[in-house]
Amino acid sequence: MKIFRLGAALLAAALVTSVSASAQTLRAQGPEPGGGSYIATVAIGKMAEKHAGIPMQLQSGQTGTRSLVALSRGQIDFTLLPVPAVNFYKNGKAMYQNMADAPELAKNLRGILVWECCSWHFVTYAEDGMTQMTDIAGKRVYTGPPGSVAKRILEGIIKAATGFEAGADYTAVNLDWGSGAQALRDRNVDVFIQPAQLGSANVEQLSTARDIRLLGLPPVEGNEALTKATKNPGNMLIEIPAGVYKGQANEEAVSTIAIRHIAGVGVHTDADTIYAVTKAIWENIDEFYGYGDFLRQVNPELAFVDMNVPLHAGAYRYYVEAGWDVPEALIPPEAQ
Repeated sequence: MKIFRLGAALLAAALVTSVSASAQTLRAQGPEPGGGSYIATVAIGKMAEKHAGIPMQLQSGQTGTRSLVALSRGQIDFTLLPVPAVNFYKNGKAMYQNMADAPELAKNLRGILVWECCSWHFVTYAEDGMTQMTDIAGKRVYTGPPGSVAKRILEGIIKAATGFEAGADYTAVNLDWGSGAQALRDRNVDVFIQPAQLGSANVEQLSTARDIRLLGLPPVEGNEALTKATKNPGNMLIEIPAGVYKGQANEEAVSTIAIRHIAGVGVHTDADTIYAVTKAIWENIDEFYGYGDFLRQVNPELAFVDMNVPLHAGAYRYYVEAGWDVPEALIPPEAQ
């Protein structure tokens, strides 16, 4: 676990007149460094501090499943929310089935915007000879951290694509993300599934010693289960081109699923603070894109797609003032 500080002091009163005296340091949680979700969180923190005088204290190495709960309980102020995880939480299902208060706590979640954070990379080493998803039969497959929403989603995608069940047709290995990547390097797993933006350094690092191959989904036509998986809220079907990574053995593009996250905050977080953060991002959006070209997925066309929590009152105030057309379902109860 790593903690770093984006800035040393709260400068809002001296530097930014739009932020009230109640503006606060944002307590944030994010995943392991290097991935798209981590980079996006850091970028939002830097924009908030530079343009609104609001520092962010980021605790990395956390799973989205647990960070979502911490946010709903007011223990942190910001994290990226996987859209499917929010649905599980609202309904007290999957990893939240033993949390009787999950549906009530879910009412405390709020959003700023939505973005396409990354896509699932099914990574193998080319020398192992696997070329399609069905080749994972009998293999050791890393399917995400224990108890994570990723584990449930990935094992569901594998079943939809191949019909294979974890534990029966292949061995599911569950470690934290960093340990999963190392397990592939050490040949302790045969397939490592990495959520990553296209061109991710984390994926390319896996090809340092030997060539990698990405396994793609089979055609969705005629596969009802796979078609449903690609159309679940927060999912979309995309292609990863050949040659995106050095040492990538694929000669043709492969299909996979991209996932959307919500820049999530808690209903408890100060409205003036979130107003200023939202404004800092959108009114300096070209600078925001400078932290990674994949961040161009943060744009007006996608800002509300698949958002399944209300906007935060501060974000909603910014969008109204800026003339955005806000869907009625996203208007926060506090503003009605």
